[in-house]
Amino acid sequence: MGKKTLISKCLAGIVILLAATTLASFVALLVGYSQYRETHNATVAPEDIPTSTTPTTPWGQWSEIRLPDTLAPEKYSVTLWPRLIPESSGQYIFKGSSSVSFRCIKKTNIIVIHSYKLNLVTFDGFYAKLSGRDVPSQPKIKSTFFTKDTQYLTVELKEDLIPRKIYDLYTEFSGELSDGGSGLYRTEYMEKGVKKIMATTQMQPTSARKTFPCFDEPSMKAKYNITLIHETNITALSNTLNISSAIKTLEGGRRRITRFEGTEKMSTYVLAFIICDFKMISAGDDRGEVRVWARTSAINDGHGNYSLLIATKMVVFFESLFAEDYVYRKADHIAVPDFYGGAMENWGLITYRETALLFDANISSLADQEYVTTVVAHELAHQWFGNLVTMNWWNELWLSEGFATYFSYFGVDAMESSWNFKDFMVQKEVYRAFSQDALNFSHPLSSPTKEVNTPGEIDKLFDHISYSKGAAVLRMLSYMVTENVFLRAVQILKANPDVKLPAEIDVILDRWILQMGFPVVTINTTNGEVSQKHFLLYPDSVVHRKSKFK
Repeated sequence: MGKKTLISKCLAGIVILLAATTLASFVALLVGYSQYRETHNATVAPEDIPTSTTPTTPWGQWSEIRLPDTLAPEKYSVTLWPRLIPESSGQYIFKGSSSVSFRCIKKTNIIVIHSYKLNLVTFDGFYAKLSGRDVPSQPKIKSTFFTKDTQYLTVELKEDLIPRKIYDLYTEFSGELSDGGSGLYRTEYMEKGVKKIMATTQMQPTSARKTFPCFDEPSMKAKYNITLIHETNITALSNTLNISSAIKTLEGGRRRITRFEGTEKMSTYVLAFIICDFKMISAGDDRGEVRVWARTSAINDGHGNYSLLIATKMVVFFESLFAEDYVYRKADHIAVPDFYGGAMENWGLITYRETALLFDANISSLADQEYVTTVVAHELAHQWFGNLVTMNWWNELWLSEGFATYFSYFGVDAMESSWNFKDFMVQKEVYRAFSQDALNFSHPLSSPTKEVNTPGEIDKLFDHISYSKGAAVLRMLSYMVTENVFLRAVQILKANPDVKLPAEIDVILDRWILQMGFPVVTINTTNGEVSQKHFLLYPDSVVHRKSKFK
């Protein structure tokens, strides 16, 4: 039920006058709005992969959607060889190996790790090898098997792992280098009439498991040592700078082996690798370098110049705004032909569709320039919010996307002050959030954990609620406490994540974060009565999601 209160007729008239312009625009937006629902690629079921053994019991940790809290990854050493020349069958593949070091948190004889659409090599009949460090005896594998529904490789042991000890799980594997746009995949493009092929990645949200066996949840952060094998005349990129490059003979041909610096602790979904024949331009100083990569013709024609200019300045701007240095010695921005999304914030190696990064000053419009600036700002904001500071689980996606969207306006405003870009946040984000949140099938910013488990359920959260409503709520909070106080609070909370919000702020935010929708306020100028209720674009539609707030 909506709450009611009384105010004076004079105050009621003032409130109505102040709200008239916004309300008129809002109503016009809603009247013309047709029901919106994000479309997503269907989740493909894993292929039938023969297992070396079957589970000894029909139900166990491998049947749960979420990883158990018994193990914590610390470091991966991953080697990948994407084959850009098809096999005799016409299929493109990649091969690789991975060793993950993990710490045992709780006593267990079960290791569950994500592995999806990978063909694993067997060792003595098992899909993995396991060793322990400083343990009385080496662990012995009892069985290994795959679980389709949960996308797990399970390693069942003959005895329990020892808490606080470090173990290493080694796997070798191959997979299809498909053109599906997720995991490690290939993309094709034409340059000067010649078809070229490159390998790239899109791990978010749950596709790292398609590339190598891993603990594929955002809170399962670890460090990575990456090695890429590729043709000698093309470039290999990853999240960090390469530290060595050597040519060796492998499988009868000369190949280049490129090794990269170790990463910071990070989530699997921001890991990235690219093998390409691209050209780059760069700018920087002794602290680091910003590079823009694209097709050779695009770089030669100057289409990366604007992005390089703003990306270089924007890193410095965000370092000052967040009072936190960018962590890597390089920041790559690469325009990928046929990239499915707008861009992806891989830490240190941001991928874009070409229209989101490249700008031709001779023919591109001001709208094109605005789009490029906004996307670059959004992805760079993610280097702090999303990459450095990460949500625990996908039901809190808005903490990543909402913050990045909100602070992208600060980045654009700093680059192009004449645009007064922060003034457009209401039009571009608040109204966009209204449009979806006024529907009966909307969802809270922070959905209950039990509703967000499968890849399909996670995909559905990448919508206007997480992005635009997230930014709108942060804007509202900023206006409540003033922008300067809000920015200072962000710096403090980032440095001290355990700090709790004051109860008054917490109570206010809960109503915007933990329930869907927004209120419409009705003022009766005759008797001064004020009431509010859940606004619905279609008033007769039924809301099945109940709110605990009254």
